[in-house]
Amino acid sequence: MAGFHLSALYSPFESWGEIAAEFVAVHKVPLRLKPWTNTKLGEPFEDRDAAALDPAGFLGRLEDWSEGLPEGVLVITAGVDVQNDRLALEVVGWGVGEESWSLDYSEIWGDPAKPDLWATLDGELTRLFDHSRACSLPVRASCVDSGGHHTQTVYRYARDRATRAVWAIKGRGGRVFQSGREGLPEPATRHSHHTSSAWTRRRRSSPRGCAPPNPARAVAISQSAAISIIFASSAPSG
Repeated sequence: MAGFHLSALYSPFESWGEIAAEFVAVHKVPLRLKPWTNTKLGEPFEDRDAAALDPAGFLGRLEDWSEGLPEGVLVITAGVDVQNDRLALEVVGWGVGEESWSLDYSEIWGDPAKPDLWATLDGELTRLFDHSRACSLPVRASCVDSGGHHTQTVYRYARDRATRAVWAIKGRGGRVFQSGREGLPEPATRHSHHTSSAWTRRRRSSPRGCAPPNPARAVAISQSAAISIIFASSAPSG
């Protein structure tokens, strides 16, 4: 498959003066300069003020956890991006201090309008992962992107699996993290659905034999979308 990029300088719909004015407004703010570079120049962005990546140090962070889960994993979440011909799934393990491990990434090919694709996803989201503490951990919560061409299908899928903490989510620009009760969606009724940008929930339960010693927070990230959902998990108080 071929890919192309074209600068907005070739566009008949914007003048060079308008493009230059936008550059002047954003060039001192990397977070604004990055999308300008991507969308106006059609080029990748390089933050020249950021420290260069040390390849040796980066490779030194590699871990080999062999069979099963890394010992530090306390909670597992999943993020699903919906494309027209596939579902992209990432399963992430989370530990204390928001340390994370990418446990699995896969693409489930098929038509999202057909139920067999979602049945395959069900199989992935109900997997159990063997832990080094001689127990198994489930996927505690999942986020499915609802912002594409299959919004209603995603809504139905999430609604029917709300008891498994499967949530339909949608990207939102700017700051989306919320804390406390304000971030929680209201319970869905039999004939309704809810879509979350960000929410928090405190759990009092933990997998049998794997009670975490400290509260752990997990963030499920849906691939290829600026979507973040916060899951707060705590050890039993008693």
